[in-house]
Amino acid sequence: WWVAEKGSAAPDEETLRTYCRSQLAGYKVPLHFRRVDALPRTPAGKLLRRRLPGARSATAARGPEP
Repeated sequence: WWVAEKGSAAPDEETLRTYCRSQLAGYKVPLHFRRVDALPRTPAGKLLRRRLPGARSATAARGPEP
């Protein structure tokens, strides 16, 4: 997920990917990019990951219990 600055043109996905490749290790470059208007936050300012569009719950991300 990424948030574009107000008043700026939104970069395309390839531009984002190129920038990430120049700054991050290959395995850390995101496979998908999603633009959001704002990141959901708690009153304390922490990121609410479960409220991000398309976010999976922690249980779904870990997989079924053995």
